[in-house]
Amino acid sequence: MATSAQLRRDRAILLGGLACVSATGWFVLAHMSAVSAGLHPVAMSGMLMTDPTNAPNPGYGMALAMWAAMTVAMMAPATAPGLSAYLVLAHRRHPDRSAMLAAAGFLAGYFGAWLGYAALAAAAQSALATAMRLTPIGALASPYLAAGVLIAAGVYQLTPLKRVCVTRCRSPLLQLMGMWRDGGSGALRLGVGHGSWCVVCCWALMALMFVVGVMNLFWMAVIAIFILAERLAPARWRIDCIAGVLLIGVGAWVALAVAG
Repeated sequence: MATSAQLRRDRAILLGGLACVSATGWFVLAHMSAVSAGLHPVAMSGMLMTDPTNAPNPGYGMALAMWAAMTVAMMAPATAPGLSAYLVLAHRRHPDRSAMLAAAGFLAGYFGAWLGYAALAAAAQSALATAMRLTPIGALASPYLAAGVLIAAGVYQLTPLKRVCVTRCRSPLLQLMGMWRDGGSGALRLGVGHGSWCVVCCWALMALMFVVGVMNLFWMAVIAIFILAERLAPARWRIDCIAGVLLIGVGAWVALAVAG
């Protein structure tokens, strides 16, 4: 009973901390969005400026800070099931120890994997801005490129690799049992492994931010909610496949609308 009570306490503390981390990420993004709105009031008011020459390059450092905040804000809720599973295993294997420090290492590894993705996405944003292929809100200036990203993301949703990744994210307990490592370094490695599977699962969905605008808080929230739903919804609902078909349809509609 004591172990069960300690597990509940540790879970409440860590999930509360995770919620604070996510809220901090959203606060930082809201501040950065407000700054962008001040710099480009016409674009941020909904009158999208499609001239890519009007899109300044924010610099790699600023882009990296934005993508890092975005991944923290959007993916912190999605790691809650994995964190809970890790705590259960940690308490089972070492009931006489506190799992809090190890769980912190697990989270560090998880977000470290996403920081790697943020670094690549920031490099892509910087390169596109340098080539003047982005609007002031960070959306692709070419509708054909936007349609291509939509269709590519939709196709990826239907691939076997996506299905494997979603299955792993839905059942983190079994996956962590198979890869378990003791100690702080083991927790870090487990976090990196779990985070890497999460990146492979969600990278295409995150890339949709280049279609709607990397500073579009509304669509950030929509995508974050969908990513969480993929993990929590029953597999038989196949919401990943439904989303894939919808993305392909929207991408095809955008391409045909421009061509017509």
